[in-house]
Amino acid sequence: MKLRSIFVSNSSSSSCVVLKTDIELKDITPEMVKKGGIFAFGKYELCDGEDFFRISEAIYNCLLVEPELVNELNFCFVYEYFVGGGGNLKRELLPEKCDIELFDIDHHATGTMPEFRERYLGQQEENI
Repeated sequence: MKLRSIFVSNSSSSSCVVLKTDIELKDITPEMVKKGGIFAFGKYELCDGEDFFRISEAIYNCLLVEPELVNELNFCFVYEYFVGGGGNLKRELLPEKCDIELFDIDHHATGTMPEFRERYLGQQEENI
């Protein structure tokens, strides 16, 4: 029998640990987005956890032309994150100061541009 002593999980969410620094949209560069280190905590209501997702180039470009969306998202630069337990942290890769956030991430978090449009712009993809 295998016991978990640190993380608790159910079918809709997993425990998550994020080492991050909060950042504002105006400080995010296209290079940072391309490297994949920019994430957001969205205010969209999900069933069992946070809407925590990577900012893709498409989402970033949308944010540049829809600045009112900034009120719906909290941005962060992520140094490292672990979902569901385990992971190797390399302390030498972290800055002197960074925040540690513990939360439940919903397995239905925003993952695609159509989901982002629907949840944050109220636009649904039309089936062709």
